[in-house]
Amino acid sequence: MAIYAEYAWVSLGNGGYRLGLTEGNAIAVVPTILDKWEVQLRQRGREKTTTSKTDLRSAILAAESLVENQFADLLPLVKLRTSWRRAPATDKQIRVLRHSKIEVPAGLTKGQASHLIGMLN
Repeated sequence: MAIYAEYAWVSLGNGGYRLGLTEGNAIAVVPTILDKWEVQLRQRGREKTTTSKTDLRSAILAAESLVENQFADLLPLVKLRTSWRRAPATDKQIRVLRHSKIEVPAGLTKGQASHLIGMLN
């Protein structure tokens, strides 16, 4: 997926992927029992399927297009290749990880910490 994804997706246990937005909102791309991929938007505690695609690549591209159209202000936060992701993890990120009993390796970056924290939700 990394070849065509521009955003920092987190892998889900069911084979799907999740992109955390802000304020508890998220977008997910999940497989169905009919061998399709659904794009699901979670906002204000409600989940809505926005589209269904036959392959993962198409679903990811549709989801990223949705983010660009509806959440353009969040692009600096969700883009995979941004400079902030390479900076050292913040003290707050490290505290959250340690509180969750996650080992914090030396040299952890903000992007890596963000990814780990996203997996907690």
